[in-house]
Amino acid sequence: MTATLKEQLNSITPALREMQLWKEERVKQFQAVQNQIQRISIDIAGQSQCDEQPSKITINENDLSQKKLEEYQTELQRPHKEKNDRLQRLEKYMSTVQNLTATLGMDSSTIITKVHPSLNELSGLSKNISDSILAKLNSTMESLEDEKRMRLEKLHHVGKVLTNLWSLMDTTYEDRQLFSHITGLWSVSSAEISTPGILTLGIIQQPEAEVKRLDQLKASKMKELFLKKQFELEEICHGSHMEIPSRSEMDNIINLINSGEIDYAHLLMSMNDQISKAKDKASSRKVIMEKMEKWMSACKEERWLEEYSRSFEVSYGHSYMHNKNPAMETRKIKKPKQEIGVESLHPVTNNDDALGILRSLRDVPPAHYTLKIESLSLFLNTRKENYKSGTFEAGGYKWKLYLHPNGNKKKNVNGHISLYLAIVDTNTLPLGWEVNVNFKFFVFDQIRDQYLTIQELGVRRFHRTKTEWGFDQFLPLDTFNDASNGYLHDDCCVFGAEVFVIHQSSKGECLATVRHPAHNTYSWKVNKFSAIDKDRLTSQVFRVGQHNWRLLIYPKGDSRAKGESLSIFLELVDCKSLATQRKVYAEYNLRIRDQILGKHLEMKVKSWFSGSCKTMGYSNFLPQRDLNNAIKGFLLKDTVIVEAQIILTSTRKDI
Repeated sequence: MTATLKEQLNSITPALREMQLWKEERVKQFQAVQNQIQRISIDIAGQSQCDEQPSKITINENDLSQKKLEEYQTELQRPHKEKNDRLQRLEKYMSTVQNLTATLGMDSSTIITKVHPSLNELSGLSKNISDSILAKLNSTMESLEDEKRMRLEKLHHVGKVLTNLWSLMDTTYEDRQLFSHITGLWSVSSAEISTPGILTLGIIQQPEAEVKRLDQLKASKMKELFLKKQFELEEICHGSHMEIPSRSEMDNIINLINSGEIDYAHLLMSMNDQISKAKDKASSRKVIMEKMEKWMSACKEERWLEEYSRSFEVSYGHSYMHNKNPAMETRKIKKPKQEIGVESLHPVTNNDDALGILRSLRDVPPAHYTLKIESLSLFLNTRKENYKSGTFEAGGYKWKLYLHPNGNKKKNVNGHISLYLAIVDTNTLPLGWEVNVNFKFFVFDQIRDQYLTIQELGVRRFHRTKTEWGFDQFLPLDTFNDASNGYLHDDCCVFGAEVFVIHQSSKGECLATVRHPAHNTYSWKVNKFSAIDKDRLTSQVFRVGQHNWRLLIYPKGDSRAKGESLSIFLELVDCKSLATQRKVYAEYNLRIRDQILGKHLEMKVKSWFSGSCKTMGYSNFLPQRDLNNAIKGFLLKDTVIVEAQIILTSTRKDI
């Protein structure tokens, strides 16, 4: 029985409802896929989903097949992949920017935010990955790379300049080490640098500031050197009566040095060339000048003879003229030299260093001590600079030998063996002890079985401040190492010593001498020098050694140099307190300072001071024309600086 229509309809209604639900689910799937495609497209386009409303999605309900859905899903993969690629590029760019800004000392957050606010992690926005933002970020990265490269190139350039200045100015290792964090960058490429903060502006400015400082120092030293060269040139020209270069030309050069607009090497070459030419010209004039000086000296002597004759005539009248011996007319009368109480200048002879040296050969070994060294090469390999022997006794005292196989490096001895005799255990000796010794050193010739002896022809005095005597250059190393001489045989050598003490029992005198006493230089600044109307000025009293001293100056010269020279003397203030027959010996320099070039005028005096002779110095210390010559620098800003440097002082007393 056929079913009624209503029954048939009721039978298919569940199926229709199921199909309707399936259709709705399929439509949602289509919408979800297309919605993702649309959102990703908006992200790729760089459009804000808040500002840009998505277009309404239309679904073709005539084709909701699985195949069509798979086509949409396949289509979704393409923009999804593109978005992932863009995000990866974005992260790479941002990482590079962050590394570059860290190296350059910049704020990466500020720079990235300037590209687009969404790139800042703190913004909370979805990152903009559009073409324009990626391009802008890439451009920012490239500009930072360029900035990094530019800074490094600048650092390389400054580094070369600084290295040259260091070499030129002889900068110490310690000063160079202050820039050790920078010097390592001078030979690396931009790609090799990634350390944070290594190329900040502050780092770049450090060597630039040092270059500026050294440039200023270089200009100052070049100016000083130029002034010295100028002074040398003027001295040559003045001494040979040649034309001196114009002052305006020299002033122009000084101005160029101050401004840095001059080639220093060319300037020095030019000055050296001028000095060389001036010396050649002066040398060619030397013979003529010597003849002129002799002629002028002869003229001066003739004038003196004439004045002497006239004064003689006035004293004895015309009777002398009529009765004089004709032979006297041709007799030369020599003018006596003025005695001014100052010793003439002579090189100082140090008696300690002037003793003769006697070398001889003998068969008898040393009487007091023998030092044998086996395997000398092994000892030298230890790099020990000296060897101190064991203690031995001679003349009632204890001694040691100090051997320096390669020379005493503290005294810059090279190419020689140094050997010394030292007195030891002096703490057991009485206060003020001294030991006078004549000693010999030996070196054994192992081939000929004899000793080479070396001794000084004199006596050495050992005392509290001098406990060691000997030879800095005892034996040349070439001689010692020559196998034919026998001093070094089978890597073995033998040295020795004989010490003869001179025991003193007689009475005598004691000369207490101090070389380079403490605070031995006194500087006296005389201001308003041109306004001084006194004949003599005295400094404050100063003490050096055990005595009080003071300087005396005569601005216009003393009675022997009136109006011609500046006179300078040193006075022993304690002279009146000295006992009869007591004297004080002093060696000292009298000096007037050159306040421009540092070429001070200095004269040495060696003299005994006593109750009858308490002042020593020079009447003709400095000619007035040199004192008033501004170029020489002795009188600067109306101030003169006079100094006394006491090198040695001693007092003699009976013992």
